[in-house]
Amino acid sequence: MISLQPLNEPPGTLPTIRRNYPADRQHYALWRRNYTIAWIVLHSTQGTDSRAWLSTTSDPPVSIHKLGRHDGIYSIVEPAHTAWHCGLTLPGYEHANERSLGYEIESPNHNGEAQVPYTDQDYNQAAHAIAGWMFSYHLGWERVVRHADIAAPPGRRTDPDGLDMARLQREVYAWTRFFGALKQTEHVKWII
Repeated sequence: MISLQPLNEPPGTLPTIRRNYPADRQHYALWRRNYTIAWIVLHSTQGTDSRAWLSTTSDPPVSIHKLGRHDGIYSIVEPAHTAWHCGLTLPGYEHANERSLGYEIESPNHNGEAQVPYTDQDYNQAAHAIAGWMFSYHLGWERVVRHADIAAPPGRRTDPDGLDMARLQREVYAWTRFFGALKQTEHVKWII
């Protein structure tokens, strides 16, 4: 049986938010045109220190809305804009970049192998960010997908390699429950 955290206590530490790695204009599209946010897509890197790669140096250009690292969460592209993080997608996920928010966990894992386990901090940061988006955009857990689940052709992507989705879901629900109990004036302090 899962014990529930008291509503007035956060289920984890508030992540450090870093805003000093915004993507340059060649790495994302302004606004979302007529699209609404339908999914949250989870990714993981294949190596460490991917801040520059996700904001200025990749070719073709790619980007992400938020990047979770050992030193906090980096806001790369604002949620109002379209980050380029999905590539080709399966039917039913057309226009995925325009219709999703992307969260990347920095990880040394690669080639579909989870050699290094994700840390408690990785889970807490991802859960906090995802819960904040779910709460803000009125999305349910069924709208949280792995990049591997939507990439075309099937098998093209494997990320986030080794992420325990059941654990992540529990932690997301704990943060969502906490956010729901907050007074509206407290949202700005806790939801990032």
